[in-house]
Amino acid sequence: MRILFITYKVDESDSLVGFVVGWLNALAAHASRVEVICLASGPAQLHPNVRVHALGTQPGAGKPAQARAFYRAALSLKVDVVFCQFSPEFVMAVAPLAKLRGWPVALWYTHRHAGLGLRIATLLADRVLTASPESFRLPTPKLRVIGHGINTARFAPSAAPALPGARRLVLAVGRIAPVKNYELLIAAAQRVIAVHADVDFVVAGGAHAPGMAAYLQQLQVLAAASGLAGRFQFIGPQPFAAVPALYHSAAVAVNLCGTGGMDKAVLEGFSCGLPTVVRNATFAALLAEDAPALLAVDGAADDVALLLLDALQLAVPARQALAVRLRSRVVASHGEQALAEKLFASLQELCA
Repeated sequence: MRILFITYKVDESDSLVGFVVGWLNALAAHASRVEVICLASGPAQLHPNVRVHALGTQPGAGKPAQARAFYRAALSLKVDVVFCQFSPEFVMAVAPLAKLRGWPVALWYTHRHAGLGLRIATLLADRVLTASPESFRLPTPKLRVIGHGINTARFAPSAAPALPGARRLVLAVGRIAPVKNYELLIAAAQRVIAVHADVDFVVAGGAHAPGMAAYLQQLQVLAAASGLAGRFQFIGPQPFAAVPALYHSAAVAVNLCGTGGMDKAVLEGFSCGLPTVVRNATFAALLAEDAPALLAVDGAADDVALLLLDALQLAVPARQALAVRLRSRVVASHGEQALAEKLFASLQELCA
């Protein structure tokens, strides 16, 4: 089967979408060829049967220029099925050509926003794929839930034990955005540091979207005004390859998004065997018996702080057992290989 894979960017160093390279290689293990159309590309070690067509339009180029480049690339390809990752706009762009060529179209979407563009794309697509039932908000018989695709070989527990006497780190990985609730994390950090003076907090993520640089400055001012200068740091976006080492350096991870779709950063932390405190009820089933220790559903600062304190104080045997449970669940339900198999099967079904 020949697959046209449409995505934003193919670049294994990118802090936001570096994981796409792993998806492509995992899918390529099942397909005869994977043709990729993307807006931009960078360094990427790809299987021989993966070919990247970066549109290469100039920065600031308008949509007409992007559309011309897109159709030039798509018209040159011989494929059997189209997979659009992330954006409903990709479905709307390829739909006329797909209809003409008889290509079925699948959309991957995992976001709480369900605007008009998504509604149109859902009508146009033959199949919609998502990570969890909460990750796609529109009712449609086209929907299939196939899990996230976490590279569990890359995101694995550290072989090196923590250094005695080292300061303990609470880590949050995620872009700078109000949905991440970093104000709440700052308030919880105040409470944790009041109890444990040897704990520091680090946020790893970029202020990519419009207005987010100013928002980041507001958060930095808030952290300083809360008495956390030097103890609560925003270190910016990190290369994708560097993220596992960040998890390995942490004692606990935290993600304070409210209930909605599954944030893959949480699954990466779990895959590294790291206790990760969440507020998103979507993780309740995956956490199973560990939910009381790590899940404060839409909790306030006091609730989050209590869970962080308990996680920081876990005895070594309990921590090791928890790490095994968290990782095994991700490998079984959200591993990259498992996702590739389900994705390929779903695309194959469309071609039958």
